[in-house]
Amino acid sequence: MRRAASVLAEAVAPMAARVLAAATVRRARTVPVIPAVRGPGRGPVPELLATLAAFAMCALGCAVLALSQREHWHATGKLPPYPGPRALRRLRTAASLLLAGALAPCVAAHGAGFGTLLWALLVSAGGISVAFVLAWRPRWLAPLAILAATLFA
Repeated sequence: MRRAASVLAEAVAPMAARVLAAATVRRARTVPVIPAVRGPGRGPVPELLATLAAFAMCALGCAVLALSQREHWHATGKLPPYPGPRALRRLRTAASLLLAGALAPCVAAHGAGFGTLLWALLVSAGGISVAFVLAWRPRWLAPLAILAATLFA
């Protein structure tokens, strides 16, 4: 019995060595090494600037959208008169364009998946920051109300 096992082991050993070597070679070929891919001029600073620009657009869009409501407009100090219905439509359209336009730098800097998620978070962060400003210092939005009254009148 031992003799048969040793003959079998001698016959199988070269074949097993060849299979093992082929599997090792195949495994090395199927696991590619992917270096970090960055285009020219891309890095942490442009991504940060794109994110800050998107946040500024979101905060400005939320502020303009808040100023399209009568209560928030008058909370700024009643400097210019409240705009009419046509100007309000323009004001809300500009706010919507600002909020939608903030998606572009997010997607351009971070890709479609994470950029869209980041944009949604930045819209909510911009809305919360405008809500805090309206709650504690509504007069800080007075220059924006004056600018909106002149541009969209």
